[in-house]
Amino acid sequence: MKKKIIKFIIGALLILLAIFIYRELFIYKTMDEALSDQINSETKIEAINITEYLENGLERRTKTRIEDDEILSTIQNGFTNMELKKIRSTDIDILDMDYSIEVIASNLVAEKHYSTQSVNIAFNQHDLIIIDGDIKSFEIVSESNHMEVMDNLLNNLELEWVEFE
Repeated sequence: MKKKIIKFIIGALLILLAIFIYRELFIYKTMDEALSDQINSETKIEAINITEYLENGLERRTKTRIEDDEILSTIQNGFTNMELKKIRSTDIDILDMDYSIEVIASNLVAEKHYSTQSVNIAFNQHDLIIIDGDIKSFEIVSESNHMEVMDNLLNNLELEWVEFE
């Protein structure tokens, strides 16, 4: 009888371990799913602050704040269909990121009461880090035009970019 109980416990632990490994190694998400706790269909994006970094990731090159709804929508669309694979935070160095975006968003929490919070997203062509109290690291596994969107914003003469020296 004891052997059956021990076998059952070992089997249950192996199943739990397999589920954990599967979730950690093979989970793919869209950008919308990765940000669903902070940004959803009810969320009002108030503004986005964008910072471009130099090669070493420590020094900022330029910065701007965007509040125009049309440009905010363009930025959102550049990331919407992006597929992400969760990876360990130690697999990515934040200093390798080319841009960071601070999304300032308001969510309705009660009638006429909003909660405004920000979420930071640092990224380059291949990797993305979401910082919202926790640090979540992802590899970008689908074709995406997020870098093209950033290039277009940098060349947008209507935006005021502050250069750092």
